[in-house]
Amino acid sequence: SEYRLADMWRQRLAAHPERPFFQELEDQETRLWSYQRIDRRLQNIAAVFYSSQPVEPRVAILANNSVDSACCDLACLFHEIFVVPLIVHFDVKTLVWVFNRLNINIAVADSDEHLRRLTSVQAQVASPFKVFLIGHGSGLRRSDAPLLRQACAGMGPAEVDALLDGRPRRDLHQTATVMFTSGSTGVPKGIAFTEYNLVTKRFARGAALRRVGDHEVLLCYLPLYH
Repeated sequence: SEYRLADMWRQRLAAHPERPFFQELEDQETRLWSYQRIDRRLQNIAAVFYSSQPVEPRVAILANNSVDSACCDLACLFHEIFVVPLIVHFDVKTLVWVFNRLNINIAVADSDEHLRRLTSVQAQVASPFKVFLIGHGSGLRRSDAPLLRQACAGMGPAEVDALLDGRPRRDLHQTATVMFTSGSTGVPKGIAFTEYNLVTKRFARGAALRRVGDHEVLLCYLPLYH
């Protein structure tokens, strides 16, 4: 049927545009992100990635769990960009191995430590990659590593639409993402998921939680690791 994650998202967006999708707790303040607001953000992020690597962006996320990092992941999954969420404890040697094996050409970082690690990786990998910064870290500054939010703000709606409409289309059975084990017992092991895998997983979850409807809330949370 060619039913994709983006189709599932659009159905939820049409049904509940103003319903909160994320609830962010920061400095004792609560911030709600609606489906509609997140949708615009996901489109902008995907457009920035396609603008950076028009032929085939391949994104690695080295960042703690946050709304920013989750949006990068979802932007890729919904707009057919290969994405790898990395374990934040991976050392430089492991990161070089991952980047070379998966031909990563875009990386996302959220802290000075992660940025320093990626700088070391850049000097050792076979192919160059571009770094974007997310989050609000005061020390996150480097001339060749722009802030992702600024890059998104610099693109108009027409440019975003043109980039996304003209993007390469991925087959449902191509690898969409790779998730790694922690590597605590040796070299990390990567598990490849196609978009078909991810869609069927969500249908299976819906079957298992069939009593959750429009008037119930299913709570998920992103723990922070330090």
